[in-house]
Amino acid sequence: MDVLSLLCFSPPGADGRCRSPWRGSGASLRCLGVQRLGAASGNSILNGAVRAGELFAPAPLPKSCLLVLHGNATRLQPAPGANTCPYHPAWNSKVFLIYNTGAQGCLETKDSLVRLAKGCNASAPAQQWKWVSRNRLFNVGSMQCLGVSWHGANATAGLHPLATYECDRESVNMRWSCRGLGEQLSQHLGARPGNSSLDRGDQARGSQWRTYGTEEDLCSVPYSEIYTIQGNSHGKPCTIPFKYDNQWFHECTSTGREDGHLWCATTQDYGKDERWGFCPIKSNDCETFWDKDHLTNSCYQFNFQSTLSWREAWNSCEQQGANLLSITEIHEQTYINGLLTGYSSTLWIGLNDLDINGGWQWSDNSPLKYLNWESDQPDNPSEENCGVIRTESSGGWQNRDCGIALPYVCKKKPNATADPFLTDSWSEVKVDCEPSWQPFQSNCYRLVGEKKSWQEAKKTCLRSGGDLVSIHTLSELEFVTKQIKQDVEELWIGLNDLKLQMNFEWSDGTPVRFTYWHPFEPNNFRDSLEDCVTIWGPEGRWNDSPCNQTLPSICKKPGRVSQEKEEDDHGCRKGWKWHSPSCFWLGEDRVPYSDARKMCSDYGSTLVTITNRFEQAYVSSLIYSWDGEYFWTALQDINETGAFRWLSGDEVMYTHWNRDQPGYNKGGCVALATGSSMGLWEVKNCSTFKAKYICRQNLGTPVNPELPGPYPTPSLTAACPPGWSSDSKLRHCYKVFSFEKLQEKKTWIVAQEFCRELGAQLLSLGSYEEEHFVANTLNKIFGESEPDLHEQHWFWIGLNRRDPAGDRSWRWSDGLGFFYRNFDRSNYDDDDIRTCAVLDLASLQWMPMQCEAQLDWICKLPKGTQQRHPQTLHKEWVKYQEAEYKFFEHHSTWVQAQRICSWFQAELASVHGEAELRFLGQNLKKFSRGQEQHWWIGLHTYENDGRFKWSDGSLLNFVSWAPGKPRPINKDKKCVYMTASRGEGQDPHGYICQRSIGRGGTKGTAPACWGPATTPRSWGEAWGAGGAWGDRLDSGRGGPWSQPFVGQPQTCARQPGSVCPVGMGILTGGGGSGVSLLIISGDMASVPSQGHPGLWGGWMRG
Repeated sequence: MDVLSLLCFSPPGADGRCRSPWRGSGASLRCLGVQRLGAASGNSILNGAVRAGELFAPAPLPKSCLLVLHGNATRLQPAPGANTCPYHPAWNSKVFLIYNTGAQGCLETKDSLVRLAKGCNASAPAQQWKWVSRNRLFNVGSMQCLGVSWHGANATAGLHPLATYECDRESVNMRWSCRGLGEQLSQHLGARPGNSSLDRGDQARGSQWRTYGTEEDLCSVPYSEIYTIQGNSHGKPCTIPFKYDNQWFHECTSTGREDGHLWCATTQDYGKDERWGFCPIKSNDCETFWDKDHLTNSCYQFNFQSTLSWREAWNSCEQQGANLLSITEIHEQTYINGLLTGYSSTLWIGLNDLDINGGWQWSDNSPLKYLNWESDQPDNPSEENCGVIRTESSGGWQNRDCGIALPYVCKKKPNATADPFLTDSWSEVKVDCEPSWQPFQSNCYRLVGEKKSWQEAKKTCLRSGGDLVSIHTLSELEFVTKQIKQDVEELWIGLNDLKLQMNFEWSDGTPVRFTYWHPFEPNNFRDSLEDCVTIWGPEGRWNDSPCNQTLPSICKKPGRVSQEKEEDDHGCRKGWKWHSPSCFWLGEDRVPYSDARKMCSDYGSTLVTITNRFEQAYVSSLIYSWDGEYFWTALQDINETGAFRWLSGDEVMYTHWNRDQPGYNKGGCVALATGSSMGLWEVKNCSTFKAKYICRQNLGTPVNPELPGPYPTPSLTAACPPGWSSDSKLRHCYKVFSFEKLQEKKTWIVAQEFCRELGAQLLSLGSYEEEHFVANTLNKIFGESEPDLHEQHWFWIGLNRRDPAGDRSWRWSDGLGFFYRNFDRSNYDDDDIRTCAVLDLASLQWMPMQCEAQLDWICKLPKGTQQRHPQTLHKEWVKYQEAEYKFFEHHSTWVQAQRICSWFQAELASVHGEAELRFLGQNLKKFSRGQEQHWWIGLHTYENDGRFKWSDGSLLNFVSWAPGKPRPINKDKKCVYMTASRGEGQDPHGYICQRSIGRGGTKGTAPACWGPATTPRSWGEAWGAGGAWGDRLDSGRGGPWSQPFVGQPQTCARQPGSVCPVGMGILTGGGGSGVSLLIISGDMASVPSQGHPGLWGGWMRG
């Protein structure tokens, strides 16, 4: 973080006192106020870390300003009558000073040489450093990068001078790991002969290097990519520093532009490459680069020329104070469609399914109440978790792999204010309700246990003067889940899309402000008219279901405001606030941590614990108006081990960290932030930092765990399944999955799904002891070799920050609180898109990684749990000729089926003859339970390519299309299934895996060479021409085609000038087995030949 603060001074009032929020300073009274850079109000006084951002000075107008940069102050005079302090270059750049604790001085440059100064001066450019692109360290004074030259004018025998160099200098090592920078600085500074007192290298060795004015190490002010807009670089990030007109720039600049817009180069030398783009700017207007809908005051930015991944696009929007596009109503969809007119593109929007425990959501937290999915979307939910809008379907939505590069749309709403309906949702109003109804806030609620259809349930509620329940806030959801729903598995609520498909409304007519969908929901499963919504499971997640399903329901109606005098709040002391099962008190004095503990103890209470998301939301509402303050909690790294515990000793089951928290230093106490980081957790120094505090007193009821808890507490003495390992002190079992072949490794999400198939989860780590056991297990498997022998051998663990609603904080996928951390201290330019974590075998530390990487993984299973044996793991293989087959009955997409087959070193089945087709048909009839049972096979086309191919690469020399198949299709990817019936249906169900057991490799392998005939001919002419080569077309007689063709040689001798196969002629196959091949979606061109369905694919040069 930027350790910047701005102090403003003002004389006291006529009464000799300072007006709030100013405080007195010194014997000759001056009024002192600390300005939180980036805070819109000026009420942050004296305490708290201050972040870089827009500058606002507290009222009254400042008389003088002091910039405090890492402990050193610079006085700055504001302009007359100005309400902001003047600009300083350090305010908007991640500049820091490098401080050595032994020498008590800062690193500086002089004549390009690097040395330790006797002191530190934050205003001296020679001491100002910043991390820039490619892990380089830039010095503001010299405008050069820190490096070590192995050759050069300054080198002496055996020495490698540490100096600053032009940032494009060759033969100089300029890449630094922030983790190892301090050690290398000590080594190089101490290696010089004849050290002057100014160099002081000896003092530097063995001491610590810190970011000046903090206890943080040199990794605490990292570089972040800056994504460009417009220009000619397709959205690529800035290269910092860059050279323009023989001058180096370490920030975006307006130099060279008359319009004053900030820009940067995306390569190091603009003069050489001329690649550039505009820099993102946070502003409260929509004047530049934005289209504004004056009806809704929303602004939109279409980046058609950019190509970024979903995460990169999201970062680009956030850097402009915006977010990826959300569409919440039909009017907005219509407006967007109008702006897309005339373009042909697929663009990222904010729709995502990245919360592994939740459903589809908007990245800006808008309610997901309107959907515009294309037909058969969303599909492949395990691997395609991000949404796009497509011009080809008039603004329809699809889900895609988040890692592919696409254009994107940003959206912002300037000067938007928080909805008071949401921010005040925890305040209670005392109301009277009829018997059997329960009050909450201003309404009454009742559970109707009789199972009815949605329409009948609604009528029941209407007859009682209410309607099916509408849920508008997290607090209301908590009440409904804990007090009304309780143990009932599934109930009707009032949300529905009966009026307009996929446009959800509350049946009582109230607006939809809040949604809480279950994973993979809403999905209108199989187009089965799932028009009504249920609340389901212990968390109260929502699911769209058929309205004729019979279920219990919840009714809601307005209550009567009570005329009784309000007594004490549930037995809480006066001034305390009640939230079941506890009373809460806000201490308004700023005190060190130990004093806050004592003050709560004096009240017979403790510092606040927060055990679930509902309590977090409630506590955040208590501190909502205290902008710029911090509040102590009971969470502390008591033993300075890196593991946080509640003061009560209870395990941490829920966490809500701010970005880059809990940091890397050992020790510390946790406080809640306010302002733009409302309610997020940050680690502070327990002794020196002062904060307000929150006390909590439980009224005879123990604090409930997160609802629901991730798992019941496993037994220490229970056994592990065969193949899993554990320790007598641990409650879980562990298994490592490691493969040599890349195709057997998995992305993070697929590895997570694999573990869940076993009844397990990706590895979570909650203590040093658990991590020590896992490390020993890895050493037993791979040996305790030198670290370089295990370089880049990484294992997926469950830690991730995929969910954009998670404030970029790390979370365990199994729900365990993130209270123990062991990240390495490397810095990455692309850190913002590394949203999953790995365990590094070489260092046994964690590293952030892009979730799309294909890696090994580790699963974790509670002791006493039987490993599941899903159909993907236990079915027998059936042998036939030189191959064996496995039939899987569970529902899967084609891509998922292909991946599961690869786990067994197999492929989706390919069919190469009538006898093989009959064998498969006989087995399908055994497994199929009805006429609509379908089975994926390996035949498919590629996107934007009409050619059919087998996924195992074997020759397409036989087909058995169902009557009328395939029909003309577009160029979207198509996949083929088999069926033992003639019905088409809409439910591709199982799949067939196949692997070779013979010596001849994959059966049906194509001959080694093909020869193209490029002269257009009719089919008959082509047949004759093929005979001249001694070749043949696959079948047939003449037709009216006039196309190039590909012949099939009889031998494997490569013909001169021949190419790889690029297309097929007409393929035929018998249908006597009664088994048909069908395309699951879309159609394909067919040309009949000899009475058989035909197949033709597109053409391209091999």
